[in-house]
Amino acid sequence: KNPELAKKLNLGKKKEIKKGRILDLFSTKKLTIMTILIYISWLSSSFIYYGVVILTPKYFDQNNGTNVYLGTFITSLAEFPGIIISAIVVEIIGRKKTISITYIFCGVSLLILMYPSLQKYIGLFFAVSARSNIAAAFALIF
Repeated sequence: KNPELAKKLNLGKKKEIKKGRILDLFSTKKLTIMTILIYISWLSSSFIYYGVVILTPKYFDQNNGTNVYLGTFITSLAEFPGIIISAIVVEIIGRKKTISITYIFCGVSLLILMYPSLQKYIGLFFAVSARSNIAAAFALIF
């Protein structure tokens, strides 16, 4: 209704927006390296995440005296605090350092879970740690 205001806001003119293409991710050397690293990180975190999800019931099935369903439920609940803590930490130290820390903690937890002679609550603790850390890394990558 107000032509002067419309002129100031450029409401009558449509700007032509150049759309990006997938090949633009590989247009420079820096973008190519970053794209490849993000793809590798995404792929590895996806495999680790689903591996931990599949490992959890089998791990608790091997240790007699541990309810498989309860252990899986507890480790599934562990994803929420891991994601919330990572959201807080990423604001403090940054995304790259947070992803690195969560990968390291997940790796250490999985290395400790390799020993089947762990007591059930210690195994549950490291299963919770592995699952919460990889869920945090998975969320940070996406």
